[in-house]
Amino acid sequence: MTTNVARTLVASAARTSSSNTSAFNNVVTRGLVAFVLDVTAKSGTTPTLDVTIEFNDMASGKWITIATFTQIGDATGNERITVATMPENTIRAAWVIGGTDTPTYTFSVGMAAQDD
Repeated sequence: MTTNVARTLVASAARTSSSNTSAFNNVVTRGLVAFVLDVTAKSGTTPTLDVTIEFNDMASGKWITIATFTQIGDATGNERITVATMPENTIRAAWVIGGTDTPTYTFSVGMAAQDD
């Protein structure tokens, strides 16, 4: 049985500091998973935005990166990354905002998959 899964990991909002989401239970265990970063606004001097998708390694308790979006600088737009194998652990999105003069990005991160 195929199950379609769509989830917003990060709701669209203006952000000025680095952070991460709470952990989400990964409900997709097989099939391709697509993550989409959508940046709709930015400000500041030489702003940068780095966004990753991470999973929690239950053995070590550490967060491990499984997908990295291309660094966003002085631009807006979207990027899609496909992950072929998802760990059966919790996942989260994390981001680092850099730059001067109060760098701000408005962005969202979504997830879409089919679990066969």
